[in-house]
Amino acid sequence: MQYQIYPPIGIARIGNDLNQFYIGPEIPGHPGFESDGQTPVQEYKVDEDQIKRQAARFRIFEIPDANTAPRPINLPAGATVEWTVHLVNKKGAVIRGSVPPAQPTRPQPVPNSADRLIDPKAQTIAGANAAAVKFDTGEFLNRRVPLGEIRTDQQQNLLVLGGFGFSSSPNTAPLPDFYTNPGWHDDVSDGPITARIRLSDGTTIANIAPAWVIVAPPDFAPAIQGVVTLYDIILQVAVDNFGVQPPAHVSFTNHVFPVLQRTRQLRWVNNKPTWSDVSDNWPVLADTSGAASQLRTNSADAVRNIESVLSDYSLTSLQKSYLDKWEAGNFLSDWTGVPQPGNNVTADGLTRAALDSTVGQGFFPGIEGGILAKDPTLYSTPFDFRLDHGQAQPGDLTSLMAVPWQADFNDCLRGWWPSQRPDDVRANPNATTTVRWERGVSSHIGMINNFSRLGFITAQRDAQGNIVFAEDQRAPTIQFV
Repeated sequence: MQYQIYPPIGIARIGNDLNQFYIGPEIPGHPGFESDGQTPVQEYKVDEDQIKRQAARFRIFEIPDANTAPRPINLPAGATVEWTVHLVNKKGAVIRGSVPPAQPTRPQPVPNSADRLIDPKAQTIAGANAAAVKFDTGEFLNRRVPLGEIRTDQQQNLLVLGGFGFSSSPNTAPLPDFYTNPGWHDDVSDGPITARIRLSDGTTIANIAPAWVIVAPPDFAPAIQGVVTLYDIILQVAVDNFGVQPPAHVSFTNHVFPVLQRTRQLRWVNNKPTWSDVSDNWPVLADTSGAASQLRTNSADAVRNIESVLSDYSLTSLQKSYLDKWEAGNFLSDWTGVPQPGNNVTADGLTRAALDSTVGQGFFPGIEGGILAKDPTLYSTPFDFRLDHGQAQPGDLTSLMAVPWQADFNDCLRGWWPSQRPDDVRANPNATTTVRWERGVSSHIGMINNFSRLGFITAQRDAQGNIVFAEDQRAPTIQFV
């Protein structure tokens, strides 16, 4: 029997509310759950100035043999799962240039940087409904910087919660740059997750394939996915380097529709005029006949145009091949309606749901993870989106991201990552014009002090009953700019 932790890479997100949290997406197309693990997420904020943290939940799956898909583990009576997690923020302790790296780059430590390495050491938790074990002993220039905590649920699954949006400079350094600001820290992090199972007779099962967690900034438009995500980027790495084969046939529902829908949905968070050029006449777009050829071409061109509209943006080779084959009519016309999220948590679904919630382009430097994700030596074999823990060190994946992240959020507007950091939004569901999402914030320190007061973009109904995406729970005033 083999055992593996899923998702292989999980995504948690910071928030400044000390108590309330929700669990990030676990089923493709599903928003995730409130902290009870059963109620779909209702609100991302507690009030106008308090953002809930997003927990990443990890589970152990068992694989009886090579012909059986991973299934949730059936723990023997009396068995206890012991989880170990090591979160690190090393942004201020590594060599950084004036701009993010243009190629996958492993972080290198700055000499004598121990006092800038936020490392609360690995922590272990065990059993069901275990109380929080905190990562609260790490320091930056002698200032304590909590990185979050771990908990377990009633099934002994692991919950990882990150930091609170705490960014500061203990030596009151200036904050001039979007990327590198010496003397500053934030409280994002990343690191490895391992597990073992202690049986009632005292023996243990320790051969469990490990996982990794990234603690990222908030996603302020959680229902609007990036056209290119880290799932797409890492899958392309697998096709290019690990012998993973592209699908034999392009499916409209599985391969083309997601790219079309994500491109079209950018109209809710960015005012560029091209997003609505992607048609939403899905039945016709799923037609392989010549009668639908022109509509396919127009929509495919609108998707390709994203590379000239958004900054430093490229579709993956696999995505381009899907579009080419679809435009030519060489695809499976398998449309039966907009796919609905299922009810079952699966290993593949956990992987996809976690990584499809991320940004996978505009690596300048990005949001959840940077261009390091393209490094094939980072992944274990046989490939399953899992990092090789002999190749990655705690804190590596976030080490060359912007410090503090709020400076990047302030500067990288107007077409970098509108699916996470919106540009232009409706202030309410009945608005006919848009406003700037960050209005009232015009400086790095202003974003640090006010990120939690900005609104989330959520699905709402207008006066005619149509579903639109508009701002929700924005504070009426901006403070301390």
